[in-house]
Amino acid sequence: MDLATLVRVLTWGLVTGSVYMLLATGITLIFGVMKVVNFAHGELMMIGAFITFILAHSAGLNPYLAIFVSMIAVGLVGVVIERFGFRLLRDGEKINEVFFSIALILILQNALWMRPRSTTSVSSSCATTLSSCSCWPGRSSPDSRWCSIERASGGTSARRARTASARC
Repeated sequence: MDLATLVRVLTWGLVTGSVYMLLATGITLIFGVMKVVNFAHGELMMIGAFITFILAHSAGLNPYLAIFVSMIAVGLVGVVIERFGFRLLRDGEKINEVFFSIALILILQNALWMRPRSTTSVSSSCATTLSSCSCWPGRSSPDSRWCSIERASGGTSARRARTASARC
């Protein structure tokens, strides 16, 4: 490994570590100061990343300005979640906050993915684009696996293995 590659790896390691540190600091502050169990903290961070990416690449905004715009947008989303969600659960049991934050995770993960997309399934023999099947990223686990096995030509061996194991 040459020196330029080593410097790049170390730089990106520091950047990634800094992002993890900021995420952990945010979770610590939310739980330590507000006494709120919010497992959806990472989803809010990803919404900020998506907004920054969309503003920088699709809208052509300066990436540094897009970061500040996404910070304001995610801050407003956080205020709405706190006012209409966690504040109503503040006097109740902590398990209600846990359930709300898990529900919030599912809502935020699926809210951004409301349109079908084409998924590529790669097998040992071919790569097949599954545009006839409605594989939604928000429902990636069961639906895309079903689409890969049932609709793709590469799923033939998986179907045969499933049938063979059912006979045993």
